Amino acid sequence: MIAGALLVAPADISRTSARHQRTYEFGTMPQDVLPFPSIVVASHNDPYMPFAKIQILAHAWGSRLHDLGHVGHINIQSGFGRWSNGYLLASGVGHQLH
Repeated sequence: MIAGALLVAPADISRTSARHQRTYEFGTMPQDVLPFPSIVVASHNDPYMPFAKIQILAHAWGSRLHDLGHVGHINIQSGFGRWSNGYLLASGVGHQLH
């Protein structure tokens, strides 16, 4: 049983494949409501996922969207190391209203 999920900077599968010239296909992005509470953490200028698309996906998944503004892809190269706010978000994911 999954108590909840913190989805940080999900990548658009088709966009990521094209950026890295992959010849294989990962499939399609899920569109159904997740069967557990979830929070999606996203950036307005993530090269791997347009913000408008993550807004649509978060809604489809029944996830709360946590907007970090314009911080690029949320990873070490964008200045995110040990991210204490991520731990806070993760600890609250099971307690959110779904």
